Amino acid sequence: MTSTEDTAAILESALQRIDPFLRFLTKATGKVAVPLKSLESVLPKNINTIEGDTDNKLSFLAELSMRGVLKYNTNDDTVGFPLPPSAVSEEDNNSSSLPISFQPPSKMIGKGLHGSSDAAAKRRMRVLKWTLKQNNAWVSRQSQEMVDGNADTKEKGMDIDSTPQKKAATTEMKEPLKPAAQKCAEEDRTTTECMDFNTEDENCEERKLAYQSLADLLSGSKKDAKSKNGKSGESTRIWLPYQPAHAGSHPSRPARYGSLTKSTLAKIPDSVSQLFGFDLSSNEDAATDIASTPETTKRKRLFQHQADAIEAALNDIHTCLCTGTGSGKSLCFLLPVLAKAVTSADDATAILVFPTKALAQDQVSKLQTMLSNSNCNVRAGVIDGDTPHQQRDAIATECQILLTNPDTLHAAILPGWKRPSYKSFLSRLRTVVVDESHIYDGVFGAHVSLVLRRLKRVCRAASENEKNNTISFIACSATLTRPEDHFRMLCPLGNEEVCIVTEDGSPCGAKHFFVWNPPILDVNGNSTDSVFPPKNLSAEQTEQITAVDDDDDECVIKVGTKKRRKKGQYQYSKALCKSENNNLSTTQLSNLFVRRRHAADETAFILAKAIRAQTRTIAFAGTRCLVEWIYEKTLSILKSDPATADLVDQVESYRGGYTAETRRSIERKLFRKELLAVVGTNALELGVDIGGVDLTLHCGYPGSKNSLLQQSGRAGRGKGHLKPSCAIMITFSAASDQFVWRKPNSLLSTGIDAPPASISETVMSGHILCAAEEFPLTGRLPLTCLLNESIQDETFTSDEILMGEGYHDAVNFLSQKCLLSRKKVKAVQTSGKVETILVYNTHPVVKSPWKRVSLRSIEPVNYSIVDLNHPMQSNRTDKIHDKSAVLDVIPYSRVFYHAFPGAIIKHRGRAFRIEAMESPPAFVGSGQSFGPSGSTDLAAFAKPTNVQHTTQALSINEITVVKQTRHAELNDSKAQQSVAGSGLVTVKRSVHGYKILSHVNRKEISRSTLQLPPMEYDTYAIWIDADAARLNEVVSNFNEGVHALNHAMVAVAPLILPCSSSDIDCDHSTYECTRVLLFDVRAGGSGICKQLYNRFVECLELA
Repeated sequence: MTSTEDTAAILESALQRIDPFLRFLTKATGKVAVPLKSLESVLPKNINTIEGDTDNKLSFLAELSMRGVLKYNTNDDTVGFPLPPSAVSEEDNNSSSLPISFQPPSKMIGKGLHGSSDAAAKRRMRVLKWTLKQNNAWVSRQSQEMVDGNADTKEKGMDIDSTPQKKAATTEMKEPLKPAAQKCAEEDRTTTECMDFNTEDENCEERKLAYQSLADLLSGSKKDAKSKNGKSGESTRIWLPYQPAHAGSHPSRPARYGSLTKSTLAKIPDSVSQLFGFDLSSNEDAATDIASTPETTKRKRLFQHQADAIEAALNDIHTCLCTGTGSGKSLCFLLPVLAKAVTSADDATAILVFPTKALAQDQVSKLQTMLSNSNCNVRAGVIDGDTPHQQRDAIATECQILLTNPDTLHAAILPGWKRPSYKSFLSRLRTVVVDESHIYDGVFGAHVSLVLRRLKRVCRAASENEKNNTISFIACSATLTRPEDHFRMLCPLGNEEVCIVTEDGSPCGAKHFFVWNPPILDVNGNSTDSVFPPKNLSAEQTEQITAVDDDDDECVIKVGTKKRRKKGQYQYSKALCKSENNNLSTTQLSNLFVRRRHAADETAFILAKAIRAQTRTIAFAGTRCLVEWIYEKTLSILKSDPATADLVDQVESYRGGYTAETRRSIERKLFRKELLAVVGTNALELGVDIGGVDLTLHCGYPGSKNSLLQQSGRAGRGKGHLKPSCAIMITFSAASDQFVWRKPNSLLSTGIDAPPASISETVMSGHILCAAEEFPLTGRLPLTCLLNESIQDETFTSDEILMGEGYHDAVNFLSQKCLLSRKKVKAVQTSGKVETILVYNTHPVVKSPWKRVSLRSIEPVNYSIVDLNHPMQSNRTDKIHDKSAVLDVIPYSRVFYHAFPGAIIKHRGRAFRIEAMESPPAFVGSGQSFGPSGSTDLAAFAKPTNVQHTTQALSINEITVVKQTRHAELNDSKAQQSVAGSGLVTVKRSVHGYKILSHVNRKEISRSTLQLPPMEYDTYAIWIDADAARLNEVVSNFNEGVHALNHAMVAVAPLILPCSSSDIDCDHSTYECTRVLLFDVRAGGSGICKQLYNRFVECLELA
């Protein structure tokens, strides 16, 4: 047997010989491991003195592999370096890549033992020397003897851990090796805000059921687990202690059925009732709760809310239906619409307005299939941005039901209403359906509200001398806090009677809500098996973390204060690496362990677990970047396991920007239930029929309680789908998300309850200009005074009342800008007399006024991302040669943040590098928005790439106050010497470079500069200037506190005004005076900040 010195010398010499060649081969081949044969020439040949070992070439490889400095795979005879932490599976990532017998300090491992750099070679040698000091015996030989001994013991029917000595030895061995962060986390695991599944509590039956449902969804049922693993007693760790916090549950709900009155049944022809297959017979007793189920009857029955809504709609009462997702709201408007179309004498028409094209395509495909198999002489069609212009007249002429979206109404149908096809259709319009009406909030909702008022106005002008020209509005929505107020603000109802249906009669299973916190990571990116950052470390643990050779220039952990050195570079004070008592302070510990796994990565891990358990899941993300991130990470996790590699074809991503063909293909897979999981934006939040989903994941807070309920409503719906479902919100490391995890009950607390506010002057002015182009404005008189009707209609309201508050201000403003022209015309008064009145028309110099109004901030320039490797493109960068080569479409305001030259973008799990892009036209936003027909399509050309890094844009926002219109001094004691102001500002956004981030640990590698044209526009803003000394007394950390205050004000604005957080943005400055500023995102201003100024103090208090 060799001595200790000989063993160390042999192993160090072997590593010194193998390491350079292995570094060269891995770098040259680009592989993480090379065949053993390629290293035969450098393997030591004279080490047979080691315990009689005759296999000179394998024993030391096994020994170096056991000590964690090499990775020797005996299955395929390959040798390589240890893999980086992020390259292993989630289970492996929860522990170190080294064997359990060796756990060197994290600082000694540094950036990892992988790689072909000199620094990585030094770290491997340093770790080898450390392991030899810990155990100088031949570990691989001892391990083999232990395995052989265990086998002999098992043959004798004995358990190696059954004896007390073995148990004590095992405990003694494992206890010192417990991670320091885990020990510290255990000290802080006394919180009562989060309860683990195994925690005993007399009042936690609901939580236990919730956690059990979550466990079943993430691991599969017990039966499936047995069939897959073949072991009934095998248990898998699903989550860390206290990781999922139960936020609440919605109990299961039995079905409640209703019926229609006889007078209403008489209005439904047999062809329509047979079309839906419902039992519509009048039965007064069926309206009450009964114990029977639909299966006990031959035909399906109406739920109570369906009966109530259909009853009101067929009697021409404006109806608002607010029930859960999947409760059968489509039937509530389709049946009345079809009944009116079949029975009306004047061939009544209907418009169904959907917020997205995908939702309209979903509905029209179902409706056309239904009508094709019926005797109803009714046709339905779609007119949206994808409909060819040459087909639109035929669709409007032949169809009685038209499906569209607000943008097409605003930009195509209303401006062209005088065309014979459109005029005929609008003159017979009797029903307008607004589906997913909860989407129309904030500025977007104000725009859609005015579009619907213009629609009612144009329909009355088109239906000249028609006997019946009243329009009924039907709105369908998820749960709203103020349904009637929202309904009246959105639709032009006046003081007419409305029916609000909020009691959901459809059955549903229990739904459990959780807040999931990602684990804390150490400096190497490994999970610490805890969701709590450590508080205190012992002196020995501190020594292990900070102890390292003084000449180590590759140290990752550098605890201490930062000192400004050069451009963006920092040096660290080694004197502050330890405190006086040899313990790390809380601040220093946070530098080591406070980095939490990114919410997108954690969402991907949970999604992969659900897919492995055959649980149908939808993952929601707020941005397109997060969607691609989660999708790519999920595919990577599934591919890393041979047992799940074949499931990657059952995962898809869905978001805006995909081409129409791609969206339709994904939608078909969704409808056919060919997918196990979908990662998407809020496009899937809407009513696209998916069905059979058991779990929803939410990467970050969705923005409002209503949005959360709508997204989570995708799960637990569908015919016969009454088993429990779960919704999991995965938190970011932001303080607001962490607060929700610590206080999970706040997730389902009262949502946005802001009362409706008047429409801003800016939004009103644009639509008044469009209305004047469509038909002259008549002010206090109804527009019927200009129609040559034999009998005057006294029921139609005037333009002043129809358009709402702010009408006269908008008309005066547009007249002063010479955008409206006045004209005297003869009009018929309500008394029958003919008098001369003053009307307003759009000035002839204003062409296509609808182009000045953007409902969704549609921009004049869009960039199409083109695949240069597409066969039809053939690496040509002059133009787009075929639409099939287009990968994505990005608006101009975002393209330089995502697709600048050199950027790495992700598209459906593949990486592309932007090689070139066309230059945009020179323009500066002057307060006007642009519409679809004025848009320009440019191209950015990309190639597939396999680089191991990502990019992140570096941008600067410059906000200049152009004109201050209001001023106020704050007299509050906490805000002394503070001044509030509002006015016009110029916002200048520019991208000046980008960072290259490592794909392994997402750390910055380098930076590059760019010269791109800025985006500049004028808008409205409010601000507060405060004395820094006074503000420093309010916030604990000045810079971070001011930044947090800025974003907090944006977050609480929807609690005060009917807007969304995307309607306004913020910025702050700490130079000269400290300024906190909020501004309207839309060019020219949307009016949100102007209204918020009057409630500035309330906003500050809430923030």
